[in-house]
Amino acid sequence: MNSGKQPPPLRASPALGVLAGGSWMQYVRLAAMVAVVLLAVVTGMTVFNATFGQTPTEDQLKETAGLIGKQELRIGVGDDRPGLSYKESGTYSGFEIDIAYMIAARLGFDPSRVVFLSVPTEERRRMQGYDGNDDLKPVDMVIASYSITEEREALEEVSFSAPYLETQLSVVTRTDFRPGRQVQSLGELEGTTVCTLEAGTAVPWAEDSGLRDNLVKVRKISTCIDGLIGQERLYDAVVSDAALMAGWVDEHKDILRQHNIATDEVQRYGVNVGQNAALLTLVNLALYCSRYDPEDRRWEEAFRRHLDPLKPANDPQQVAKPVQPELLEPEVRRYLWEYWVDDASADRRRVRCD
Repeated sequence: MNSGKQPPPLRASPALGVLAGGSWMQYVRLAAMVAVVLLAVVTGMTVFNATFGQTPTEDQLKETAGLIGKQELRIGVGDDRPGLSYKESGTYSGFEIDIAYMIAARLGFDPSRVVFLSVPTEERRRMQGYDGNDDLKPVDMVIASYSITEEREALEEVSFSAPYLETQLSVVTRTDFRPGRQVQSLGELEGTTVCTLEAGTAVPWAEDSGLRDNLVKVRKISTCIDGLIGQERLYDAVVSDAALMAGWVDEHKDILRQHNIATDEVQRYGVNVGQNAALLTLVNLALYCSRYDPEDRRWEEAFRRHLDPLKPANDPQQVAKPVQPELLEPEVRRYLWEYWVDDASADRRRVRCD
């Protein structure tokens, strides 16, 4: 039976009112409310991650590393190592240059925003390189045939990435040095004049082999090569990394040859990022994705383009190992809301490289 009373009108919520055709001011208020909620969620997740030691995201690492808003990435490289890192007519090229561009791309820098500075061997730990005006300037990282050693890792200024190339110590002489014979040990060079880099890993190797009195230490490998092939013949041999000298041997194959010295010492080149821990993780992420992403062939292409052609002139000495070194998976999340499995035995890769 109808009592004659009408039910109270239904009242829509403010949000429904807006959706149903509210005023523009209501739209603005709703958008502001949503933005505040989203900001609170993101901020809360960031604080939670920082407070409870959760794995950082790639963007968080970039911000911590000082890369957000950075206009250029300054990288210290060699300039006199054909095949690895060589400067000619103001342009750098070589395997390490390609690796530098690969890492920079992962950090968000296209080639136009990458600046190379020539870094002498003794400045690699101090992370300084020469600009176009021959002034020493700080760099963000060093990719310059810098071998990873315990002594260097103990230095305050040095933090190495995982290795990106493996090679060996070797000896280069003229082709007319003991024709038909391979130098098989450094002891055979006793009584000769040997050149090497003053801050290189070959120094203790040569000195421990009895060459201390005959060892000349210079700042650049090109100085050793010039003294070996020049008419004055300042040096009888050069001792350094096989990969570092391979380009010179290829360029002067009629004059120079590389000897396969019997040594188990492996030279593993790493990127020095100084004390920037966040940048170190990001560099390792770039190397990790290059190593384990089947669609990323940039490392292999760089090796094929720059180091493969040097093999014939340097035989029987291997220029470098033709496979990118393995490395551990860095702890990086792509997004704040991405679940992170802390079980190291988890049978799946956690890092996303796409």
